[in-house]
Order: sequence, then structure tokens, then C-alpha cells
Amino acid sequence: MSPDPRERTQQAGNPAPPEGSGGDACDSGGRGGGGRGGDGATASNSVRGANGLRSLVPPGTHPKHALGQHFVVDPNTLRRIVNLAYVRQGDRVLEVGPGTGALTRALLDAEADVTAVELDRALLRRLRENEDFARVRFVEGDAMRLPIEELLACSDAILSPESPPMTNLEPPNHTGPDRLAGDLPRFRGNASGLRPSRDRSERPSGNSTPAPPPGNPSRQGSWKLVSNLPYSIAAPLIIRVLGEVPSIGMMVVMVQREVAERLAAARGSPAFGAAATMVSLLGSARVVGQVSRSVFLPRPGVDSSLLEVRRLSDDLSIDPSGDEYATVVTLLKRAYSTRRKMLRRSLSGLVDERCYEEACVPGSSRPEELDVEDWRRLAVAWTRAESGQESGQGRGTCPA
Repeated sequence: MSPDPRERTQQAGNPAPPEGSGGDACDSGGRGGGGRGGDGATASNSVRGANGLRSLVPPGTHPKHALGQHFVVDPNTLRRIVNLAYVRQGDRVLEVGPGTGALTRALLDAEADVTAVELDRALLRRLRENEDFARVRFVEGDAMRLPIEELLACSDAILSPESPPMTNLEPPNHTGPDRLAGDLPRFRGNASGLRPSRDRSERPSGNSTPAPPPGNPSRQGSWKLVSNLPYSIAAPLIIRVLGEVPSIGMMVVMVQREVAERLAAARGSPAFGAAATMVSLLGSARVVGQVSRSVFLPRPGVDSSLLEVRRLSDDLSIDPSGDEYATVVTLLKRAYSTRRKMLRRSLSGLVDERCYEEACVPGSSRPEELDVEDWRRLAVAWTRAESGQESGQGRGTCPA
């Protein structure tokens, strides 16, 4: 996909800043303005009282052409996003790429507890210094690299002091105008993994990547992701959240229309492919609205859609930490790398004919003809063949 003309605050391909450069790939920096006190009235008024499109962009803030920044400047659109996400008082919300804070204000207006991840240091500094965002916990970093589940667990510990302490997170060791006693820990990210920024003894080595945390069952699905996502990382971030962040049970995000259609596509539709299948393994997606180009400043060259993604319950989804999920992903990537070919050709040398027979999947099929259950059966059959086990089912037990 071509570079996103609306990418505002995150770029998955950006390297982490070098150590000692004054900014880690993820530096919480604390809540904006002060502690969690206050009723958010200032933030609420700034959304309700916006009389012109430019009123939601702070004076002196200019979109960066190099980052393709386009700010949402229509308060009605912001309230619409919050309403579609059913945000209510006390809801715990993760926002990726708050930018100028326009959507953040709308979330505060709904009395949500907000944790926001921002990559652009200049914008983040303005947000941190703004008293309107005293109740927001900010994290500096790339959402494609940060240990999101751990960050949310830390936010939960701040919001619920009775929660058990997180032993794998390092608390801040000082206070100040931009770092309060309840702030999130600092993290540094790089291409090979993530670690607390001050513990130099636990740096990942080589190209290893830490396994996703198992999550706390009592927290599963307790968060919402509500964001105007950078388009260039929208699809991989959504899939990553489904696979690695069990605390997030629902997402309502603004993305490029083409991306929304691909993620929510049904089998048999022209847009159906690997992305929709990956989402279907763990959740469900649907387009819940369209967004006019006129709500952005400057006006982008692409159309936008609002996408809702909901995590499936454990009994309906595949375990993203299990071998079956990894096997399905392997087969999907291999098959869709040459999607016009029949499976027996695209998976040649990997899957033999016996597996297709056992899985009740014709080898003459093309990848877009298979649904989630087809892929799961094929993955099981391939795993059995690789381990030397006998076939578990035959043509006589194929689903109708």
C-alpha cells in the first residue's frame, strides 16, 4: 500500500532513538498538567464550544508534511467516534496517536480514563504541558513496538491500587513537574525487543522478540482502543492488538476506507483476503461509518471509515499464544504470497495431498476461498502430518 497521506503521529518503520538521545522509544512522561484530580470541564468545553474547524488545532501547531499529519478538526466527528465506542464514565481507553488532543478531549468529555501513546515529541510536549489533559497518562513511543499489554496493566494498577503489583515493570524513581508519583514506567524499544529503560542487564540479544504476556483473566477485555489511527500501521496494529493485547476487548478506529473494507470483508467479496481472515481468527469487524475529507486539516487525498472490531470470547476464538494460531498464520502468509495459485502449488513442499484430504480442503482451492474453519482444519492436519501422527478424519467426516 502506498504511504499514508494521513499518517500523523506513528510510523512503524521509524528506528528507535539512540540511547542517550534524550528520548526513549517509549517514555511515559506522565500525565499532562498534573494529577488525576479535576472533572475535565476545561477539556469538555473545548470540544463543545468549538465554533470553527480550526478551533481544535492549538495556535502555533502546524501539520508536518514529512509525517503526513492531518488533524481532525470537527467536534461532531469526534463525538460520533466516542458514541460509537459506547464510551462511558470510568471506561479505560487507549488512544494511539492523540496528535493535538482533539479526540482525547472528547474522551475526557465522556469521563473516560485515558492512556495515550504518541510518537511525535513536539506534539507530546504540548499535550503534557496542557492542563486540559491533567487526567491523561501519556506514553512516548511507537505503538507497533511498545509492550502494550504491560502498559495497560500498569495503568490498571494506578487506577485500582488494590490490584497486585506488576513485578515485570520498573516504577519511576523521582517526581517533578513532568513526572509524578503515579506515572507509567519508562520503556525503551528497539528492533529486537523491549525492556525497562534503566535495567541494562536484561537487554534482549540477537533478533529475539519476547513472547506476548499471557494477560490477567480478570482484566481481559476491560479496555477499549479508540483512535484516529495512522493509516500505514492500521491493519498490522489491529491484528497485533487482537493477538497480543487481551485486555483490549473492543476497538473503534478511524482508518483509510480501503483498509476498513479489507479488514471487515466477508468471504466471497472482492476485498476478502489474509487481513480479514487474520481478524476473523480472533474477532469480528464491521464498518460503522464513513468520514468526510472535510473534517481534516489539511484535507487528505483519501477517504476514511470508522471500523469497529470486537474480540471473540475464548470459546469461539483460537488461542493466539498457541501452536495452532502460529501454524495458521504460517500457512496464510505462504498461501497469500501467491494468492492466484491453487493451494497445492502455493503450499508445495510444505503441505502434501494427504493433508488436504484430511482437512476436507480441496488442493485446487485458492486461499480466498477458505474460511477460518478451513484454515484451522488444514493447520491441524499439517501439524499431525509433521509429527507423524495418523489422520484424525477423512472425507466421510467433512463438514457439509
